[in-house]
Amino acid sequence: MLGVLYNMKLTRSNKNFVPDANKAFKPTAMQLSLSKSIKQIPWRNDYRIDNGPLDNEHFALFGLINRFNINVLRFTSAAQIMPFMASLKEYTEEHFELEEELQRKSGYAFYDDHKMKHALLINELNILTKKAKNAKKDNVTDIALEIGLWLQDWLETHFLEDDLSMKPYINRMQDPSRK
Repeated sequence: MLGVLYNMKLTRSNKNFVPDANKAFKPTAMQLSLSKSIKQIPWRNDYRIDNGPLDNEHFALFGLINRFNINVLRFTSAAQIMPFMASLKEYTEEHFELEEELQRKSGYAFYDDHKMKHALLINELNILTKKAKNAKKDNVTDIALEIGLWLQDWLETHFLEDDLSMKPYINRMQDPSRK
């Protein structure tokens, strides 16, 4: 799905990128070592929050981030990273809107804090996108590694710690006996 070259735009209906990996690259020892610290985080059913659109979007984000990280050492130019970054930003902004709407409807007690965290994540994504856009042949791998580590941290910190805390609120909202 994700690969070195992206020739499909990510949308809600088309979450697949088709890889076109064709360039050989020899990473430095430091880059290899750093890339080994980037791990895949598989989706698990106990990550489900709403058994619906929110989970579908989280599942897609997990897949996208994991596929980016699998390919992190294959990037050889900014042109290869930028379609992913632009699509990830667009998708993330739409996803955060849905998530915040569900938080409001469910009476999520930490809505304001969570919304602020979303704004910080978008800001950091913008900063990393600028770095990726300005990447040169001699630093593109380092920038891809930085992005990959940040994406991994996003899943481990924001999703696994912050987003999962919405689950009881969503469950209460969906409980027919409370209507």
